[in-house]
Amino acid sequence: MNRKWMSRLLGAVSLSVLCGILVVGLWPFNPHPHNDVNWIGSGDGLEFTNYGVVLSAGNVELKPASPGKLASQSVELWLQPGLTDDTNTMLGFYTPKNPLQFRVCQEGDSLFVLRDYVDEQGKVRGVQMEVDHVFHQDQKLLITVTSGPRGAAIYLNGALAGTSTSLGLTNADFTGQLVFGTSAVDNDSWTGQLYGIAVYDRELMPSEVTDHYIAWDRDGRLRLAEAEGATALYLFEERAGSVVHNQVRSGPDLYIPEHYFLLDKAFLEPFWKEFSPTWGYCKDILINIGGFVPLGFSFCAYLSYGRRMNRAVLATVLLGGIVSFVIEFLQGFFPTRASGTTDLITNTLGTALGAAIARSKVAQSLFAEVWIRVGSARDVL
Repeated sequence: MNRKWMSRLLGAVSLSVLCGILVVGLWPFNPHPHNDVNWIGSGDGLEFTNYGVVLSAGNVELKPASPGKLASQSVELWLQPGLTDDTNTMLGFYTPKNPLQFRVCQEGDSLFVLRDYVDEQGKVRGVQMEVDHVFHQDQKLLITVTSGPRGAAIYLNGALAGTSTSLGLTNADFTGQLVFGTSAVDNDSWTGQLYGIAVYDRELMPSEVTDHYIAWDRDGRLRLAEAEGATALYLFEERAGSVVHNQVRSGPDLYIPEHYFLLDKAFLEPFWKEFSPTWGYCKDILINIGGFVPLGFSFCAYLSYGRRMNRAVLATVLLGGIVSFVIEFLQGFFPTRASGTTDLITNTLGTALGAAIARSKVAQSLFAEVWIRVGSARDVL
């Protein structure tokens, strides 16, 4: 009776741990979450909360550079961040061939402008610009990114904040479906208020950047007459509906989908593509390993001491791998969750670590002591 009772107890604990991991891994169990984008009630603009995305109805297209001339382009974002210590993607241009060709991102209070390109060997390379201490709570911000023959530049509220000669932006980087509020391939949601977006097929001069900031700060908008050379200009003045009109007639409108989704969600993303030499990436690895240690420990203990199964460690590790695969597979259908092989590997490692702990001499001694004490207590009762 003692062994049977102990086996049931270990089985119940193991099942509870498994259910907890499935809940954490698949929450909120919704493949079609609501798109949390709403019109600002007191003025022009959109408010993004939780999970939100706005997309262009077609491709934004910049004119190719004339023969013998270098391409030049600019983009302006007028916004107010909801969080000043967050990691997200604010704006990007998406094409199926190069989903992450151009992005404007936030990491902490820092601003990043990133570009992915395919080199002559067909490999995807990435370059970036960074400006620190950009985002401040409850403060509006005009972000301007320009690129021309002398390189790229970032302006904040009309003032130059950084330059780069290696970013190498081209008109192709600003051509594609415009995505605002998240990444095209991963859930990377931004929160805050968006007041305006402008895209140009030319490099804005420093004086123009300053004039645009003054006009936007004074009037809360940039008029089409002031946005010479704009390919797209969105002022978010509709205040209702699901369409944001492009003030440039030849360009596509934006639309607000009813449900939050990603244009090209990664499915079981290979670990070498997920790798990032950042503390956030390392932290996620540690969390995923630690999160599956209880599963490995409880199931190995159940199979070893409750069921007395041979090769309990191997069976437990296989179980952890299967559970992790099921979670990652199903996460591929949830836009708010990431589906990748890095988690599959780290979760399996965490299971193996938990199983190893359960089979250690310390754990064996502990289980033997518990077994004796439980047996004695039941005899007394």
